[in-house]
Amino acid sequence: MIYDIFYVSKKTISDIEWKKFCERFPSAQKIENVNSIDDLKKKSFTKFFWLVWDDVVIVDDFAFDYRVDKWDEDYAHVFKNSCNGTESYISGVALIPKKANILKKEFDFKFYVNKKEIDVVASKYQYPIRYISTYDEYLNLINEKSKSMFWCVWPDIELVDDSIFDFYFDPNDGKYNYDRSENHVYKNSCNGVESYLSGVILFSTEKTISKREFNRRFLVDKKEHDLVVSKYRYPRYVIHSYQEYQDILKNETQQMFWCVWPDIELVDDSIFDFYFDPNDGKYNYDRSITHMFKNGDFYDGLMLMSRSKTLTAKEFNYRFPVEKKEWNIQVSIPVPFEIFQINTFEDYITTLQNTKTEMFWVIRNDVVLDKDFDFNSYYVPVYDHFHRNITHVFKNGDWYDGVVLYSKNSPITKKEFDHRFPIEKKQHNIVVSNPKPFDIVFISYNETNADKNFKRLTDRFPRAKRIDGVKGIHNAHIEAAKIATTDMFWVVDADAIIIKDFNFEIDYIPYYNRNEKDIFLDTVHVWKSLNLVNGLLYGYGGVKLLPKKLILNMDTNTTDMTTSLSKNFKVMPSVSNVTEFNTDAFSTWRSAFRECVKLSSKVIDQQYDLETEERLIAWCSRGEDKPFGTYSIAGAKAGKKYGEDNINNKEKLSLINNFNWLEEEFLKWKTINE
Repeated sequence: MIYDIFYVSKKTISDIEWKKFCERFPSAQKIENVNSIDDLKKKSFTKFFWLVWDDVVIVDDFAFDYRVDKWDEDYAHVFKNSCNGTESYISGVALIPKKANILKKEFDFKFYVNKKEIDVVASKYQYPIRYISTYDEYLNLINEKSKSMFWCVWPDIELVDDSIFDFYFDPNDGKYNYDRSENHVYKNSCNGVESYLSGVILFSTEKTISKREFNRRFLVDKKEHDLVVSKYRYPRYVIHSYQEYQDILKNETQQMFWCVWPDIELVDDSIFDFYFDPNDGKYNYDRSITHMFKNGDFYDGLMLMSRSKTLTAKEFNYRFPVEKKEWNIQVSIPVPFEIFQINTFEDYITTLQNTKTEMFWVIRNDVVLDKDFDFNSYYVPVYDHFHRNITHVFKNGDWYDGVVLYSKNSPITKKEFDHRFPIEKKQHNIVVSNPKPFDIVFISYNETNADKNFKRLTDRFPRAKRIDGVKGIHNAHIEAAKIATTDMFWVVDADAIIIKDFNFEIDYIPYYNRNEKDIFLDTVHVWKSLNLVNGLLYGYGGVKLLPKKLILNMDTNTTDMTTSLSKNFKVMPSVSNVTEFNTDAFSTWRSAFRECVKLSSKVIDQQYDLETEERLIAWCSRGEDKPFGTYSIAGAKAGKKYGEDNINNKEKLSLINNFNWLEEEFLKWKTINE
């Protein structure tokens, strides 16, 4: 049940106060010129009604949701009222039973005999607060006499202590009769100097001031309180466009106002205390021009604008007024340009549409940032429109293809993005990043020494990953490509021991420019390996750098995977490792068999016949004294014969990548020869 709420006065009710009350409690009713409780009973449709006198305000947390218990229905329920922090039940909000017999004296004194006191503060005394600009507005309030006193807050000051509005002369205490007939003035501050000029005033309707006093904001006959409750303040606006600026010029009444740009962050808001004393003529010129304050190292931040000096659209947009005064005071910093990690043109377009800053950083996923680079240290001032509308590129190692600062105003094309070569740009000779090291993937399949070699690898290069137990050479490399996060990735075989002089980061750092990129990403790189059995030194068992895209899309039926991937095949001059494939009989025989099938069948692209013959001879004759050396020679001879017998049989040659078939062949050989 919602009880009626009556906002009551024995006189007329101020339209302003009624509007404020009604906005909070829309169901309330305004009742003026009330003489007795009966005037309210006639208007009530509920068995209880709320009585609120218009000389109090309802506190923020009171909601008229109290409900009366059945056994308390004969009592007026009275809530506490506050006056200068002192609580009492006089003039407090009351919930009145419609059947109650309340005498006129009780009603007039707002103090009921048959009552129940509720220990809840529902209201407080407060004089009306008015923002007055003209003497006529002041006289209307004096003549209205709806209240004995009212607060005057001048339009160009800002309150610093609004608790002053809780100050009230207790109407039930006669010692304040004189105070209620006096005007009370509080101090105002201007640039830290205190005075009673333009200070907040508590006006009495019993003492009218002259027009001269009002216009000067300095009363002759007054009571002064040594409390600073206000400051001169210019209004603040966050301005996004020239149209908004023009609208402010039309509507703002103060001569000056602050422009807070949306892309700055204030670091010293005490600047808003800055004010040109309106009573001092020496500041007349200052009030007629634009004042600019430092935004970081540049003057493109906070502005104090004058209505006497209208800026052109160009001056506004460039934040560069022709006539201005620059103050060497840093009060703001630029809002940092947003940073995005993207790798595709589609990501770039999405970022372009959604970024909130005029410029934005882009970091590709194949670069490693310099830990000492501070993105916030690089800023393009707003008035530098040329550099605000082009792309800024920074060094990625030796090339300008890493971190980029893009302009939202100048989108680039897909070709520019993909080639990392914006046409209209500024190159900054600052190394901000380096190419991300290519992933290292260790591939193993039941090799005896695999775990030991992988530990050796990760001890030196902790980022190395592993693919283990995948059947088939092609399939194992495809799985390796899937876990690689870089466009190229290193492959280390399970029987490889990286030599101490080889370093994946230092031995070969693949910087490339826009013309070399496509070729580089289509090239297979192979390093030399030292064969511990026969002493050969060439690409067999060596570290490889493979293009991820080519591996994921390769033909899985080829005999020699490495040389068939691309027409671009690059043999690197240095040695990467020793190959320790002779750890058990089968592994040794299998390795020699596979390599000699490829050599004798001529499936290795671009191989030299003389070089191939020399290698076949070495495989088939050397290393008998090495561990499992006889199995290496036997596997080589069997492989040489199988390759020669099936030189044009692609299907049979591809069987060397099937480890189950190889194991069967080994067992056949073993049965015959042992």
